[in-house]
This record gives sequence, C-alpha cells and structure tokens, in this order.
Amino acid sequence: MKNLIYFITIFGLAFSNNYFSGLSHATSDNLDALSMNPAGMGLDRGMQFGIGIDNDYLDSKKVGVGLKIKNYGGSLIVDEKGNYDYVFGSGSYFSNANIYFGNTFSSNKDVVIGLLYRPNKWFSSGLTHNYNIDSEIHGLRLSSAFRPIGNRLTFSIDIFHEDLSKIKDSDFEYSANIDVKTMNGIHIIAGYNNNEEVQLGLSFNNSNLNI
Repeated sequence: MKNLIYFITIFGLAFSNNYFSGLSHATSDNLDALSMNPAGMGLDRGMQFGIGIDNDYLDSKKVGVGLKIKNYGGSLIVDEKGNYDYVFGSGSYFSNANIYFGNTFSSNKDVVIGLLYRPNKWFSSGLTHNYNIDSEIHGLRLSSAFRPIGNRLTFSIDIFHEDLSKIKDSDFEYSANIDVKTMNGIHIIAGYNNNEEVQLGLSFNNSNLNI
C-alpha cells in the first residue's frame, strides 16, 4: 500500500521491546523490517511513518519514531533522560529470483543482514544473521509464513538462536504466530513461544492508518 502511515501505541510487549516489531521475520516488510528482517525494506511501499509511545515499559518513558521511504529507512527511540538508540538500513529486490536483500546498522553496533524468498503470494521464507561488533555475538533466525486463503489468514514460525557461539550450551528457540484479518480491517493476533509465553492482540487499520 503506497503512502501508508503507521501510528503505533505500545503499552507492553510480550516478545520484544522494539516499537516497530511485527510477528515474524518472514512477514516483516513495512517499518517492522527495521527491527526484524531488513530484507523487507526491499519492498517499495512509498512513504511510511510511525510513532510509538511507551509509558511504563521497564519503568521508563520512551518515544519512538520511524520512517521508511521506498527502500530506505531509519528509526529513533528516546527516553525521558534523553538517551537514544537508532537504526538505519536499506533493501533491494532481485526480481529474477524473487529474493529480497537488506541490511541494518544500529547504535548498539548490531549489524543485521537479511534475505526474503517469496516465490508466490502464499509463501514467504526469511533468513537473518545478526552480528554485534563489540561483543562478537552471532545470531541466526530462520522463518516461514503461509497464507493458505490469502492475506486474511497468516501462519508463521520463527526458529532462532541468539548466540551461535553458545550453541552447545543452549537449544534453538522458536515463536509461532497467527494473524486473522476480519472484514472490517481488524487483525486478531496470537502467538506462542518456547518459554510458554502467550501473546494476544488486536490491530485496527485501513489504507492509511494502523493502530
């Protein structure tokens, strides 16, 4: 959707503390590509702008803003003390192979490289590699999403490891999600992960606004 504007209000997140985080790395192709799979920035959706307000997460008041223009984007999060974090990146599309590629860099020196493979409108598969320059931590995530009846129903699963150097000491983790879009633009969202955490939510949107 061209010229899509996002306004996101956040009261607390079960799986992530990022303002523009989506459900799966296989489906992130809007502002959520900045914090999840940067390959999603390879999809040109015009201009997208988002605001996130968090009044009580980890006892700190924070405001986040994000901007995506064509295949480029960035976000900035500022807390009440003036501390800030930023992310910026870009993406590309290789039409002959149906592959999207992107990368981001953040203020905490995380470099993320991502791929998306979308051979048709029913299936999407993602791969992301995260590397922290200071701590030399390597993370890896594999993800897949399925839309058996179109964009009204999406199943997704992500399998990941936050630090491959410790793979002998810990197992891969996972998160599974479902997104049901109703006729009046309401998304019913549910998720579950290996820590037995459950995420439930609602999203209200039209062609220009998402809450």
